[in-house]
Amino acid sequence: MGEGGEDGVVPATIEVDVKCQRIGRRDGHQVFVEVEFKQPITQQEIILALKNHDWSQQLKLCPSTPLRPIHLVDEIDVDNHLWSDGVQFSSRPLPSQSLKTGMAVVVGNVQVKGQHNLVFSAYSHNTIRGASGGTLLLAEQALIEDRIPER
Repeated sequence: MGEGGEDGVVPATIEVDVKCQRIGRRDGHQVFVEVEFKQPITQQEIILALKNHDWSQQLKLCPSTPLRPIHLVDEIDVDNHLWSDGVQFSSRPLPSQSLKTGMAVVVGNVQVKGQHNLVFSAYSHNTIRGASGGTLLLAEQALIEDRIPER
């Protein structure tokens, strides 16, 4: 974690202890995450941070970038929340026609326990957002940032 600077990545000045349990599914992966913060946190701060998280302006130009990177829900429904474009869920996805479908990460079950512990789960399509879609998005980003020379 950190921010990109002129001389590379400047590490974040926060320390977190993250525990994650991954459960595989046929067409999606869900993780259950617990994060312990040194500083006190509130539910409102966390929800606001998740809602306000967005792409860089350059990444928004990529055809397969979902409308929002995080699709926040109260509770994850693994049967109905697999195909998100960051704003809505598709019940009849056509990934070859809608490159954004299935590319958002769904976050739900967000809870702050005590003053320092955050618990949440996240769900995404392991192929669309994972292997294939993630690689496609990186290639699009590389083209937009002129990291790949034109032929």
